[in-house]
Amino acid sequence: MQTTDTLRAEHEGVLLVLDQLERAVATADRGAAVPTDIFRDIQEFFVVFADRCHHSKEEPELFPRLIAHASRAIAERLEQDHTVGRRLAAASGQAVDAYTACQTESGAKLAAAARGYASFLREHIDLETREVLPAVEGPLAAYRGGANRRRHNRAVARDDRRAAYTHQSLRATVR
Repeated sequence: MQTTDTLRAEHEGVLLVLDQLERAVATADRGAAVPTDIFRDIQEFFVVFADRCHHSKEEPELFPRLIAHASRAIAERLEQDHTVGRRLAAASGQAVDAYTACQTESGAKLAAAARGYASFLREHIDLETREVLPAVEGPLAAYRGGANRRRHNRAVARDDRRAAYTHQSLRATVR
């Protein structure tokens, strides 16, 4: 699998988790009981998988090629997006920590933070999928050989090990 295929597949996974988050948030926003663990597991997914695993592929592998072969402006926007995304994820995490099931006010605060993060992340993924990945596929094709491919495979394996617990927890939560 080439780098852009991996990133696309990861985007699809993040979008599926966003769907789950939005369903849970809609329930909490109505004041209904949603176990806090659901929000904690989803938050952990975003911190471990989306930021540490996924972004650790994009930032060192994708952004330099984007700058060299496509657009410095888009690469800078993506770097800013990652910074904003981390800030929104932290705000969402604080709302998760403050959430109490069946408490309308804490459910509304959680919903606002989660919806802001989800909306931002969907726009970010759309930009990457629509513009960024197609722009770098040619330059990455030349990069895929030999040592470079082995380095990518090691990064994917490292990220898979790092996120294994989160993936298992999340799968159990969203079933």
